[in-house]
Amino acid sequence: MMFFDRVEERQIKGKFIVFAINEIDDQAYPLKNVMVQTSGVLDLSISSYPEIYIYRGKFKSEEELQAFQKYIVKLVRDANEKNNSIIRG
Repeated sequence: MMFFDRVEERQIKGKFIVFAINEIDDQAYPLKNVMVQTSGVLDLSISSYPEIYIYRGKFKSEEELQAFQKYIVKLVRDANEKNNSIIRG
């Protein structure tokens, strides 16, 4: 189990990859085959088999949590679409 503070997309050797970023340890964990999970206590985690990444930040509301969850899913989906268009192109 690792902790992260933000997510970002990076382009490495022409491939788009989404990373969970741990700002404290200056680590970037690539996210593949992800499942974003939330809990009733405003916590968020990302499963990227075999690892689990726990969001270190705090959410003020369920809406804020859901918005961040949707942002992560969209970021991963967009990166996959970009990679697929490169392969097809």
